Amino acid sequence: MRRIFSILLVVLAVGLQAQELVSLNGQWLMGECRNYTQTVAVPGIHTDPTRMNADTLWYKRTVTLPRGKWTHATLELKGARFAPAVFVDGVEVSRSGGGMAPTFHLLKGRHVKPGKTVTIEIALTSLKQLPKTDASYIAVSDHWRSNISSSLWDDVLLHVHGDVRIEKVVPAADTEKKVLEVGVFVDAVKGEKKESRGQSVISIADHVGRTLYTKEGIWAVGKNTFSIDYKDILEEWTPETPRLYLMTITLKQGKKVVERVSRKLGIKQFEMRGKQFYLNGRPYKLRGGSFTWHRWMRSPEGVQLGHDGAWFRDQLAQRMKSYGANEINFHLGLAPTSYLDVCDSLGLLVRYEWSFFHGV
Repeated sequence: MRRIFSILLVVLAVGLQAQELVSLNGQWLMGECRNYTQTVAVPGIHTDPTRMNADTLWYKRTVTLPRGKWTHATLELKGARFAPAVFVDGVEVSRSGGGMAPTFHLLKGRHVKPGKTVTIEIALTSLKQLPKTDASYIAVSDHWRSNISSSLWDDVLLHVHGDVRIEKVVPAADTEKKVLEVGVFVDAVKGEKKESRGQSVISIADHVGRTLYTKEGIWAVGKNTFSIDYKDILEEWTPETPRLYLMTITLKQGKKVVERVSRKLGIKQFEMRGKQFYLNGRPYKLRGGSFTWHRWMRSPEGVQLGHDGAWFRDQLAQRMKSYGANEINFHLGLAPTSYLDVCDSLGLLVRYEWSFFHGV
């Protein structure tokens, strides 16, 4: 019952035009068994949500890769049920279990180069063929009340980068000591010869872009932990005062920028002590309700409105906030990641139960 920070990667050019994050949302061809019969808008629910797909569901799109001095490209599927496999120019290059949470796929092929055009295909397993041990498996007891179809239900992003990539950023605050520990997980591209360390820079800016904090350090492949003393510099996030910052992490090797990501940051610490919840070191009472996003997707109305961010913000999140809520529980699966940013900005804690649901 804890969510520390939302994740948002911001589109920007990095260093010597080496990195870029590109949205591949939009029009894709789709069909079962690699027989493409229709054009659909991604993300979305595109087949009958009350039925398991008869066979593997395929998506296809031709993409012109960004220009620049990058050397590798990684496809991020924020929500791709179930167990996605990725193909480039007809050849399988990556496969992953899951799909309720983001999966990452390194693209390979002779045309995976700056400015070149490639055809990307994504194959999604039917729930009928999905092992019950898979992290995205929907328990039989929920088949009658949840979306059980395959789909690209959240954003599709393309990240071009060098020989290393920031896989994830996990900040954790100690609000008593006023210290923020930022875990930066750096992944090396397999098969590449590269330096395994370099210089790092973490900077934090306010909502108008003014830099409030900068710290230099050293990074290496694997987990890196950077400690930030934020007392008298940054303010903590609460539902009553939802202060957000933009944190940018830059990795260098010599003068060359090899990776950079930015994400929104709200400094908070939520924990349990005995039977009492604590937020930023103080006892805190939760008031809110459950949103069953994947159950909404079972209905025609849910399919139509479920990816409408303005509808979620105005009709659900903002309305809950006006009634005095300070938290939202996303039940029966994760919600689109953009909805987390809405909650952060409005001042709503988020409760995720998927990792504990049905003992998955």
